[in-house]
Amino acid sequence: MLNLVCSPSVVQNGTGLTSIGCSFTSKYELFLRIIEKSSSILESLEFEDDSLLNIRSLIFDEDYQPIVYPRLQRLDFSNKTGSMLDERLRVEKPIAPFPVLRHLKWNSMYVFEDDALFRGNSDTLEYMYIVVDTNLVDILQRHKVFCDGRYSQLCNVSVGMAEANDTRPLDTDVFLAFALRTIVPTTKALTLDLFDMFNIVDIASENQHLRNIQDLNLSGYIGSMRELIALIKLLPNMTKLTCNPEAIHLDPDSIQLSDLIDNLYTEYYPLSHRFRYWEVLVDSRQQVDHAATSALTFAILCTNFVLAYIPLGYREEFGQYIRNAIEGGQYDRHIDKIQRLFRILY
Repeated sequence: MLNLVCSPSVVQNGTGLTSIGCSFTSKYELFLRIIEKSSSILESLEFEDDSLLNIRSLIFDEDYQPIVYPRLQRLDFSNKTGSMLDERLRVEKPIAPFPVLRHLKWNSMYVFEDDALFRGNSDTLEYMYIVVDTNLVDILQRHKVFCDGRYSQLCNVSVGMAEANDTRPLDTDVFLAFALRTIVPTTKALTLDLFDMFNIVDIASENQHLRNIQDLNLSGYIGSMRELIALIKLLPNMTKLTCNPEAIHLDPDSIQLSDLIDNLYTEYYPLSHRFRYWEVLVDSRQQVDHAATSALTFAILCTNFVLAYIPLGYREEFGQYIRNAIEGGQYDRHIDKIQRLFRILY
């Protein structure tokens, strides 16, 4: 895949390109030289390199001098193989290869031995997606990259935990501590993607900036209904939550769902006036009843909850569960709230 956006006059000599998207599985010198020639005015670069054979040529020219992209606002780099360079790249200070980045998506192991990717863009970066391992956490801590709220414009943060493939697996607590250091008062959307359990309630209570989050994605979260209720209570500005249905299992000592919900209603209503949307990551029919149970609880406890996004293939079963709940009569006192769940988000 190669997409080049430019004026008609620049195609022949390969200079003056402002937007490039390319995907490589092997070394491709021609297109690397095109990118280098356009580096001074390039504004958007999307680059997939499964072999990692080309990344060095994006950072250094043929004389091994650093290449600077003074106008690049969007950088999207992906290496899905999880491979790593034999030797990490080092860019001497004060050279900043990407000084005005606004959008950074780095879906790969970190290839630098220093903070080169983050130099100079602390006042411009608005969106960041990175995958972290122990080495990256150590590097960014050593260079104090996210200390003291330096990235003041960062409004959308997504941090994933790299799969353990080295001798220093990343501890969950270390991952979460790092991820939370990236959050600033302007951060409105947060995604935490990891492969382990963690206590999000304790974390939320310790970080004042989390209270500003409006869109929260916890694809790896596992906890009880009461824990999630406590989380919603701690995040008064949250309007949307994304998580797996397993994240909201009922307390094991509860006997009747209707009795549990009545107890929760007495204790917590109104839980939130702003929480409106829940995106549930259902991927099997066995999860639908569980998802519907959770949506039912949200609708009753939150005054403005209206939409539970369910994948198209599972909406019929989801709707049938809600209809059965209405027809069963146990929730008559909450009937107006439950009926809102038929407004499924398409």
